[in-house]
Amino acid sequence: MTVRLGVVADSPYVRYAIQSALADSGFNVSFPKEAHGSLQQGNIDIWLLVAAETNQHVLSSFDYQKVPVLILDEAVPSVANSEFSVWKERLSAKLLTALTQRRETDCEAPARCLWLLAASTGGLDAVVKFLKQIPRSTVGLGFVYAQHIELQQTRHLVDVIERATAWSAKVVADGDYLSEGRVSIISPGFETEIGKGGRIRMLGHPWQGPHKPAIDHIAADVARQYGANSGMIVFTGMGDDGAKGSRFISRSGGQVWVQSPDSCVAASMPEAVLSRGRSNGLADVASLAEKFNQYCLRSLPV
Repeated sequence: MTVRLGVVADSPYVRYAIQSALADSGFNVSFPKEAHGSLQQGNIDIWLLVAAETNQHVLSSFDYQKVPVLILDEAVPSVANSEFSVWKERLSAKLLTALTQRRETDCEAPARCLWLLAASTGGLDAVVKFLKQIPRSTVGLGFVYAQHIELQQTRHLVDVIERATAWSAKVVADGDYLSEGRVSIISPGFETEIGKGGRIRMLGHPWQGPHKPAIDHIAADVARQYGANSGMIVFTGMGDDGAKGSRFISRSGGQVWVQSPDSCVAASMPEAVLSRGRSNGLADVASLAEKFNQYCLRSLPV
């Protein structure tokens, strides 16, 4: 079966390299100017964004649809380069993996209890340390991860979480549902909403304001959709994003915990929650994980 691939890349050299690489791999390659009309009719199976050429103009004009998106965050070699044959095999494998993961996602059970992991500076190490201690087999539990980060680094979050923990991870796409047993990563590229049943809606334009993604915004959606079955952990980070969001979670009946400031790389975010938001306690990362496992035994919905 031919897979219809839409590519976002400005350079004619990059376009030619991608088209050449996938010519014999079952992909029908098209580019935004040619693909935009057919995209409206749902005729794209997967999108490929070349990170080095994905600027704010592209992000704001890109028509994000209910299909998987692969962000290519490596250099694209020329066709004449000796590494080209190896690179094209790697690219094809990445695209097929993204398609497979999307199909598996469609069959996953929805999360009945959703916790927001919020972080900025130093956050990935803290989140990974936490997740290492949380069994993926916890029935009904899913995580949504909002990390202040550049768009090109989102694939790194997925790779590190899946390599270092038992959890699967995915950068969410339009039409996804937040599933149990998975860490759903919010893209810093597109403003995102969490709707009824945990359905993801990408709004097709960059995040407004200084924070990408905006933790307060995501927390408000989590509180609205999951109520008392929601929670939030604010890890290390700069700034005050999450302070307002903690109040939304708390008012909905959910739990809010923070990493103890003295254990943070950057303490501003937890301190903002403690001083201006609402929380049910603080601890270092290892203690937060232990407390979380005990909480799940007592409180997860059945």
